[in-house]
Amino acid sequence: MCDDVEALLADMKGKGVECDSLQRERWGILTKIALPGGGKVGIYQPLHPRPV
Repeated sequence: MCDDVEALLADMKGKGVECDSLQRERWGILTKIALPGGGKVGIYQPLHPRPV
């Protein structure tokens, strides 16, 4: 989870990290970044209120 997934995506691409395109869902904005071993990890920016 992050506060600004678009900024994170731009930063990762600038460092040569492979990233999927952004997917907008009603609950958040989602992307996946490639891990060195070939897997992917999902990251999202919530568009819903977060608990304190």
